[in-house]
Amino acid sequence: MSKTTNNVVKTSAALLLAAALLCACSSTVNFERYSLTQQSSALAKSNPFALRLNLSPELASGGIVMQTGPNTLVSAKEHRWAQPLENELATLLTQSLINTFGSVDAADGQNTVTTGLGKAQAALSPLKIDALVTTFQGDLKGLASIDFVVTVKDEKERVLLQQEYRGQYPLQDDGYGELCRVLQQGFMQLSTQFAQDLKTALLSAQSR
Repeated sequence: MSKTTNNVVKTSAALLLAAALLCACSSTVNFERYSLTQQSSALAKSNPFALRLNLSPELASGGIVMQTGPNTLVSAKEHRWAQPLENELATLLTQSLINTFGSVDAADGQNTVTTGLGKAQAALSPLKIDALVTTFQGDLKGLASIDFVVTVKDEKERVLLQQEYRGQYPLQDDGYGELCRVLQQGFMQLSTQFAQDLKTALLSAQSR
């Protein structure tokens, strides 16, 4: 084989290798990103309350989690949360608190958003709210499962509320987009229930 032919073969092989590497690189960064907070207010995203939300380790890898067996959880590599999941869920929980404690009538003020936040802050600023999310995933049966526990303490470290919230919700379609939609709706339902329970607990504490 001539020297020219060897050079052509080497050049072709190098081009093929480069093309393969480019394909591999593009496949590793071509993630689908999903957000739970597109409809949340900027106020909720600013975390105006003393709210801390943690995840169990299996939920903290950044990928959307699927339960594939009785004791098996798999975190998706190419379908991932757009932001850290703990931040997304803290925003949803905060939005439920603002909606519940900051509900106002038009007569309460011209800027009802600001008035609502003020009412919510007045009620919640003395409190410490800790949430632990242990389940936030789909499964092969077409269900979205959520489980979290919230502990609320007052400024004297007295427990006002400690409650677990859990639910399972059927998916209407296939795909990660549908799973995220149902998880978001389910979490909002449960966090709204938490906010209402907290409001009841505060009213009960005030009456004692």
